[in-house]
Amino acid sequence: MSSKPSVAVLGTGNQGLITAGILTRAGCDVSLCDLPEFEDSIEAIIDAGGINIKGAFGEGFVTPGVITTDIAEAIGGRDILLFCVPAYGHEKFTRACAPYLKDGQLLVYISYFGAMRMSKLLKNMGVDAEVILGEFLSCPYAGRKTGPNEAVIVKRKEGLPFAAFPNRRTSEALHLLNQLFGDLVPANTCLETSINNINPWGHVAGVILNAGWIEATRGGFSFYLEGKTPAVLRLEEAMEDEKVRVMQKLKLNSTRTPVLVKELYRSIIQETGGSAHPTKYRVQNAPQTVEHRYLLEDVPYGLVPVASIAKELSLSTPILDSIIKIASVLVQRDLTREGIGVCDIGLLGLTAEEMVAYAEQGHV
Repeated sequence: MSSKPSVAVLGTGNQGLITAGILTRAGCDVSLCDLPEFEDSIEAIIDAGGINIKGAFGEGFVTPGVITTDIAEAIGGRDILLFCVPAYGHEKFTRACAPYLKDGQLLVYISYFGAMRMSKLLKNMGVDAEVILGEFLSCPYAGRKTGPNEAVIVKRKEGLPFAAFPNRRTSEALHLLNQLFGDLVPANTCLETSINNINPWGHVAGVILNAGWIEATRGGFSFYLEGKTPAVLRLEEAMEDEKVRVMQKLKLNSTRTPVLVKELYRSIIQETGGSAHPTKYRVQNAPQTVEHRYLLEDVPYGLVPVASIAKELSLSTPILDSIIKIASVLVQRDLTREGIGVCDIGLLGLTAEEMVAYAEQGHV
């Protein structure tokens, strides 16, 4: 029996399959679960007998201890629940888990204000289990699901920031998580891990300015090697400038995305001559359509809340506001309306100091 924490991996997309495969191979007690509406994805893994992983962690075939669509079975008695789903799946999965949560369990999301949003949700649902919530700044692994039960892993991101909500529980959470991931580092608050999330700042401008190329070629080009031209990088820099002003107002650490990418992917970047993007192990081209999570997730759950916080702090964000509007036109959806704001995060009516205090203590 493994002495490591037991884990429920929720979701069978890229990160779900990768995480379940790697942790199972490392000897962890793992359950893999998806919602009944995605039963076909789970059935494909059951029919194959497990998960085939390739890449940076070697090649191997592993079978998690439990593979199911039964949430109660998946999370029952588990120490850690890893929500390996896009931000627009956080609420649905958390609602499904809520009736079965037990004291002491650690619920971990992948940025996008997941910990703060889901804490508010559980409170509104009347859940009284004493759980810990936290979030990674980014997904732990770089890689892709390449088949119904197969994933290629490029690497585990190095020194990935993590914060619990409230932040006073970060050390306790990291004690558990670093038995699995090894070198996670504490962020000051979940505001840092969400606002500094590398995806919105590294995806959205590239999709908008390459929209014609994406539609004409169905993604038949390298998003980072060919799509990140100097003009695209200038727009990303202008977006980052507004992010930095928000973080400075909050008196929190703001790390620009190219710097974060170099830190998280440092071993790959060293092998590829110092590029700010890990190019040697490219496993996908550009999005095949603009209706992709690079807009449908990164705008409403990444950029919209930052613009909302800025507005609450009386800061102007003309570039972000324009980007959000243009993205909404491209996908023919009101991404501001679909997105999250200060009310969803619990920051409505707070000053900058009160926002940080709330993230640190869970109350003002």
